[in-house]
Amino acid sequence: NDVTLLTLATVLMTALPGARTDTTFSVHHGERLNVSNFGGEIVVTAWGKNAVKIAAEHPDRARVYVTESGPNLDVRAASRHGIPVRVDYDIVVPAWMPLFLKGIYTDISVKAMKSEVSAETVQGEIRVEGGEGFVRASSVEGPVLVAGVRGRVEVSSVSDEVHVVGSKGEIVVNAINGDISLEGVESSLVEASTVSGDVVFLGGLHEDGRY
Repeated sequence: NDVTLLTLATVLMTALPGARTDTTFSVHHGERLNVSNFGGEIVVTAWGKNAVKIAAEHPDRARVYVTESGPNLDVRAASRHGIPVRVDYDIVVPAWMPLFLKGIYTDISVKAMKSEVSAETVQGEIRVEGGEGFVRASSVEGPVLVAGVRGRVEVSSVSDEVHVVGSKGEIVVNAINGDISLEGVESSLVEASTVSGDVVFLGGLHEDGRY
């Protein structure tokens, strides 16, 4: 059953037997989803409904919370004593909904969005595939892949490789100890830098472009 968050200040989702939480609630244009996760996975895909569906696997002692503050819908999990826990999220959202995803020991995957996507993790892999809009992705220890995106892309990794594949739009990539690979891209603005690593660019060059 749908839960309309506009009528609630806070929603507490109680874990089902087997340490799994499932909930679906309606959303409206102008709202955005913020997910914070200590460890585990955040997987987000798009569908055609104006609703968010969250499935989360977590320890028995943990609870998943959804809090509404203005246009922000904040998703987080914690144990009864506030101790961070590992959670694997599988989330389905409207393609128009902006995403702000953060993790510590967290892998992040996003597919087919047509909105702003911001993904940050300290130790984990980030994959953003398909869709349109501004994409910002950064990992301290883990590879970053952006593939098939139409829109501005800003990507960074401190100690792993960065790949941008088959994307169209402005591209800014920074690495410290890792290789950068830009393949099949179409862009009039490309900035790529790494302190210790190789940079490979395979794409067309526009006459009025800056590379």
